[in-house]
Amino acid sequence: MIDEFVELREYIKETDDPELKQKFESFRKKFRVTYTKAVLEKEKEDFLQEYRSKCYTMSELMALTENDYKSLIEDSIQGRILAFSVKGEYYYPKEFFHIDKQIYGLEKVRKLIYNDSYKTIRFLIKPLREFHSVRPIDLCKYGRSDIVFLYLESSLEYRDKEYITLEEANLIKDIFVEEY
Repeated sequence: MIDEFVELREYIKETDDPELKQKFESFRKKFRVTYTKAVLEKEKEDFLQEYRSKCYTMSELMALTENDYKSLIEDSIQGRILAFSVKGEYYYPKEFFHIDKQIYGLEKVRKLIYNDSYKTIRFLIKPLREFHSVRPIDLCKYGRSDIVFLYLESSLEYRDKEYITLEEANLIKDIFVEEY
């Protein structure tokens, strides 16, 4: 498609045919959309490949022993991200589960994840440490995404100002979020 585009662009320069120019403009818009989607898909896949290696699947999480979990806590520096989901498959970061500066035991974390009485907040794809200017609660209005970080409601009062910019939030919204 790129070759077609370049060839047509060169031809257009040599003609004054308005109909042909209109067709070219239509083609150009289609090309831009197609190319942009391809780039975004590649970036999304690169992100997922990188992040999957740092996360547990649900089955791996459930297979952890309490000692495994304690080792995770000892080996981790910080982290409150509970999980992210890719089309229904949840991935849990290989960091300790830390909510409002409290470290929960593994069983407590499992109960929090599964307990429907807790409202789960879904966030877009950004590690918490990269957030810096928009409160995460503001992202909730963007609705559902195939790629989301999950937070428990109790973790919404942040004191470390690790947020995401509004521009980044809008970009991610446009790329990934599907309306209900």
